[in-house]
Amino acid sequence: MGGLRGSDVAYYSTSNGILTDAYISDHKYTISEDLVQDWELMESTITEDGYIIIEAVRSLYTGDTNHDWNITDNSDFYHPGHKLYFSWGDTAFISQRFHIKALSNINLFGSKKI
Repeated sequence: MGGLRGSDVAYYSTSNGILTDAYISDHKYTISEDLVQDWELMESTITEDGYIIIEAVRSLYTGDTNHDWNITDNSDFYHPGHKLYFSWGDTAFISQRFHIKALSNINLFGSKKI
């Protein structure tokens, strides 16, 4: 198989300042725009040294069982982390063969113990 089939995607374009909710379904790398835009861009900036920083929010459970993954509490040691992939480029379009620049398997929730 391979590819990113089944991925829940959000991407930001610096050319127009728009954050888009999308997904990858049947094809390995073809990104399709979600009909329901669940992400809300709160703030974006490009620093003097070229870093792109965005802040966005989305409900943990969107109700979209076709294209959105629920963001679940994974603070339990035995609960797997959420897989996050990051990619960026210098073109105004997303190619079908974008390259993952960074990836992480992280816990989005902290421990319940103080």
